[in-house]
Amino acid sequence: MLQAQTVFGLSERTALGLAPPGDEASLLETWYVLANGGTVDLLSESEAICPRLLREHLRESNVDLVQADLGTAPGLQAPPEECALTLPQVRDVILRGSKIGPNVFKLLSDTFPNADLRPMNLVKIS
Repeated sequence: MLQAQTVFGLSERTALGLAPPGDEASLLETWYVLANGGTVDLLSESEAICPRLLREHLRESNVDLVQADLGTAPGLQAPPEECALTLPQVRDVILRGSKIGPNVFKLLSDTFPNADLRPMNLVKIS
């Protein structure tokens, strides 16, 4: 937890809560942030899976840290013509999953232009 605080400055961050509470990803996404005095912006299940609802939520949010398993957060992979969104306030995006295709990586780069995209675990950018 100390390393996460050092790397991400969690006490000053607002993280997006995409992971289910029982998922190990929720440790950084939710509990590490809260334990260090940060804020977590929780989504409803429909916001997490519907691209339009997710992007509407993010447009009104102060989120600056996103951690997502692309397999369980399909809303982040919506084609830009469906619901374009640019979130310059997001500084870090931690990606989990097995593989990120070039189109998805480009979409995430366009959506989060100022973010450091950080593939974690088994993520492979192909």
